[in-house]
Amino acid sequence: MKRIIITLMTMALVTGVCFSQTSRDFTVSINGSRNGVIITGYRGSATQINIPSEIEGLPVTEIGRRVFRRNNTMVSVMIPGTVTVIGAEAFAGSRSLTSVTMSNSVTEIGESLFEGSGRLTNVVLSESLAFIPTGTFKGCSSLVSVNIPSSVGSFGESVFEGCESLVNITLPPAIRVIPARMFHGATRLADVNLNEGLTRIGEMAFVDTKGLVRLNLPNSLTHIDDVVFMNSGLTEIIFPNSMLRIGAVSFSGSNVGKVQFPNHNNFTLGALAFAGCRNLTSVTIPENVTNIIFEQGITVRQHGAITDAIGLVARPTLQNAGSFFRGGRLDLASQAALMRVGYRWDF
Repeated sequence: MKRIIITLMTMALVTGVCFSQTSRDFTVSINGSRNGVIITGYRGSATQINIPSEIEGLPVTEIGRRVFRRNNTMVSVMIPGTVTVIGAEAFAGSRSLTSVTMSNSVTEIGESLFEGSGRLTNVVLSESLAFIPTGTFKGCSSLVSVNIPSSVGSFGESVFEGCESLVNITLPPAIRVIPARMFHGATRLADVNLNEGLTRIGEMAFVDTKGLVRLNLPNSLTHIDDVVFMNSGLTEIIFPNSMLRIGAVSFSGSNVGKVQFPNHNNFTLGALAFAGCRNLTSVTIPENVTNIIFEQGITVRQHGAITDAIGLVARPTLQNAGSFFRGGRLDLASQAALMRVGYRWDF
């Protein structure tokens, strides 16, 4: 037995592999309440990191900003029940990180927590989180799925942007807004639920979600902002009667073939909303709808978002945008229905 232990220790020294850490690997400071410590730095090389629950007799209450940022040796992290706060970018850019488990004591996490950790596949989030900040999983290209706790009531922007392996996600029932760029570039996303109570989908939220073929829009939804579903895989859209505005370029370049508009007159369609939808053949407008508001112009703010998304539409073209369905193959019945509610542009 002694020979085996000595051999393993020798191997670790020769290869530089360290499977666990000690409290001496961390630098700390006293927290603001003076009843615990904040981890401010890490100088170890462990592959499996178990954050200690206490250091020098004081509980570890916080993991500071960027503590493990760009750490390329750690593979897994366990966070104990004493920690309540994890700072921004604490695990960002960690190329070997695959698994993180939070205890339910964590009530707050900072922005871009895991951003750019391209091998991350397994995350257990605290069930005490109320908010998931901007860029939390941005660029986590290996993440296939993550369980969002029901305690979460809102998100920051770009939470899953660039998560190209993400396949499915279940949003908590309290979510009222999907922020800008939330799933931008999640090319394999195929299944996401939009709960009743959702009122708005932000700019570029689903750009390039080519795997997203079906999506049920809830009856509470009122606004789809600019460029939301550009280049998505959606094939059919039924807008609920709650809809008030569909933004500019919102479905441009998507696979949409059929569209059904809401059953009321108080409805606005943004410029170029369905431009470049080569499969679009059918638009259904209820008979009692007599007028749709067609927005021709593009504001400076809208132009910025649109240029970011497509880059190939010249500014003068956007400023004078009038066509909403150019590039599609609308049947004559659809063209007649649109003209009946005030459409005066080309198809």
